Amino acid sequence: MSLAALAQLEDQTLIQFLDDTIEYLKGVRVPFLSKYAEYFGGTSRLITPSRDFIVSTIETGLRRAGSQNLDGFKQSIASTISEEDMESITPKALDIICTCAYSRRSELKKIMTDLVFKQT
Repeated sequence: MSLAALAQLEDQTLIQFLDDTIEYLKGVRVPFLSKYAEYFGGTSRLITPSRDFIVSTIETGLRRAGSQNLDGFKQSIASTISEEDMESITPKALDIICTCAYSRRSELKKIMTDLVFKQT
């Protein structure tokens, strides 16, 4: 359900949503509900699941891909998404998500490591 919502976002909005999700992971307070409700069909019920999907995708990609190239990173993420969910998201939206996460993987590794240390 949240994948279909992400796929409906315009490219620039999806990129901004990804950037805001990364800022959220850093501990920055991002007004997701007020900022993105309009883009998610005037409702805020899909925003948090979409953000959580992005976080999960980033975690999975970083954990599974290791030092692979972009194609390996995309493949590791695609292999974790169910067949039903893959039908919900456009290849272009998935490509944007993977490319943005891959291009910022060094920063994301540090953020995720810091989050683990904070939890322990």
